[in-house]
Order: sequence, then structure tokens, then C-alpha cells
Amino acid sequence: MAMIGVLGGMGPMATADLFVKMIENTKAQTDQEHLSILIYNNPHIPSRIDAILHGAPSPEAELVRSAKLLERSGANF
Repeated sequence: MAMIGVLGGMGPMATADLFVKMIENTKAQTDQEHLSILIYNNPHIPSRIDAILHGAPSPEAELVRSAKLLERSGANF
């Protein structure tokens, strides 16, 4: 079974908005016909803007760690 993994938290409201859009745009007649979605809302990812503009820590390591967590949790898409 396909399990969609969403790495969120770099704007929790944006993550919530994406989830609503995924639900609204899924052609499902019943609750059981919706997509399987696993969302990891990680607000501890360093700012990519601060990294680019000010030399702050890169978000890369935390993004990779978070993606691997989603994968270990069953996300395969």
C-alpha cells in the first residue's frame, strides 16, 4: 500500500494547509477511500533562509533525519 510521507513543520500552518488541500483534491466518496498520509510536523528544522543569507546552520542534516524517520515509519512516497 502506498503511504505518502509529508515532512512539515517549517511553517506548521503551511503543513496544515497542504493537508487540507490533499483531502479536498482527493476523489473519494467515503472516508475509507482517502489517501494514507503520514505527516511529520518538525518545527526544529533550522531556517533555510538564515542559512543562505546569514551563514546560520544548514537545515540539511535535520531534513535528512526527518525524511528517514518518515521512511522508517512506513512512508514510501
